[in-house]
Amino acid sequence: MNFFRNLFSSKPQVKTKSVLLYEERSPTCPLVASVEQIEDTIFFFLQHLEDKEKVFPFRGVWVRNLKAAPPKFNKRWLRQGRLPLLNAAQCKFPEGQALLNQEDLRVVWNKSGDGAALLEQDEILAIIPTWSENMGSIGYARDCIGESAFCWELPLESDIIDQVWEAEAYWEDWEQEFDPFFKAQPVLLDTYTEMFGDSTAYYALDGEEWPPKGLYLLEGPQKVIFATVGVSLLAMPTVGRYYEDYELRSYIELGLLLNAPLPENIIGDLASEISGITGVPWDWITFLDDGHTINSSALKSYGFSGFVFMKGGNGLPEVPLSDHQETGAQLLWLVPLYPGELRELKKKDRQPMLEAIRNLGVERTSLDRADLSKG
Repeated sequence: MNFFRNLFSSKPQVKTKSVLLYEERSPTCPLVASVEQIEDTIFFFLQHLEDKEKVFPFRGVWVRNLKAAPPKFNKRWLRQGRLPLLNAAQCKFPEGQALLNQEDLRVVWNKSGDGAALLEQDEILAIIPTWSENMGSIGYARDCIGESAFCWELPLESDIIDQVWEAEAYWEDWEQEFDPFFKAQPVLLDTYTEMFGDSTAYYALDGEEWPPKGLYLLEGPQKVIFATVGVSLLAMPTVGRYYEDYELRSYIELGLLLNAPLPENIIGDLASEISGITGVPWDWITFLDDGHTINSSALKSYGFSGFVFMKGGNGLPEVPLSDHQETGAQLLWLVPLYPGELRELKKKDRQPMLEAIRNLGVERTSLDRADLSKG
């Protein structure tokens, strides 16, 4: 299917005239979904708003032919930069179908905002899932038969269909007066209070823009604890491309525990840094997981240049976050890294350094611990 991806990756060069029938931006990611009539076909597309192919390769799926299907797939059209009609053997309606009514079209985004379903009123026509790249950057189509270069047949009864209706209900919940954040915020704060104590400050991290999220802060005489509030209400993008149990890995909160008092300017720098990190999965259409790293200058005065994300355990608190999220959520701790450690963790052979840091136990929370890259 490489020729299909190559064609879509250079979509601006397609020579045929297209008519935009519908367009909608993702609620969470810098993506746009569009429905286009291209000559005698209709396609459903998903692409980055700034055409950043390395961040999000162009994706598309055939929806229908508008005239009778040819007996064979016309590869010559592809070489000319044209999208051919789907061949008759792979069309449920080989005689062709009517042009879609623009007023009947709508898009349901998946919970992470990096996949979408095209609906005609309440009928699912096509789905571009989060794992579309694993399929050759295509998707599922209701009116397709089998697997083709432009689409895979959409199973009538499957988890894929169920996920569309679950996502629709999920987004409808955000339109309610008592939305998911309204319900989750007190549960999360109670969880942190029970584990760590009453907060000394709470920051709103959303700048009065959706999605709402906050930051719990506890400043004690010998420790400082940050924990985000509400990040786990949104599923992170692309997880489904790499893991079958993606629902269990898609929802996170972030925490930082340091066993030392900090000056107010460093507290402010860390709060700002954590705020920025909470947007990384959706801004960059990626996900954060145990062992991932990120650059940071917030603790540069202590010699650190980044963080590694780590699950609780072995000296880091294990925070239960299942009460407000049916699928489960995990708190990932930000563990400070010295420059040499950060470099080691960006190498292919990173496991020895990762295990060495993990084996530090509670020492991971110290600002004057030894630099393991110099050991």
